[in-house]
Amino acid sequence: MKNVLISIIVFLFAQNLLADEYTEWGSYEAGGWSWKVIIIPKNSSSEALLYIAKDISKKYPKTRVRFFNDDTKIQQFVDRDRYFNDRTGKVKKVPFPTIWVKAHHIANINERSNRARKKWQLVTRYGEHIAYLE
Repeated sequence: MKNVLISIIVFLFAQNLLADEYTEWGSYEAGGWSWKVIIIPKNSSSEALLYIAKDISKKYPKTRVRFFNDDTKIQQFVDRDRYFNDRTGKVKKVPFPTIWVKAHHIANINERSNRARKKWQLVTRYGEHIAYLE
């Protein structure tokens, strides 16, 4: 029993250390919404993602956030998001990095999930509910 408790404590401590290792890439606007972009470590567990999401949500309440685990094509993703949501015809067309997004876009924070509108929550990139953040 003592070994199990020690293992749980070590696991939770490791998750918290890992969760502190995120990077704020920056922010952008698209479609009338402001987004913050966060880079998390590639080996982040779902527990670490939730810990990070809660931390970000406290730091930036009522802010839409995108989580990625790689930064190599974030600028292309942002440029495509701006192009896709442009209503002026002035934004240059950029190809969508489909394969990269499938591999590295981990989750979002927003209030527009398939499950409960107007409740800030962590969702998959497809809008499926993971956890409420309020």
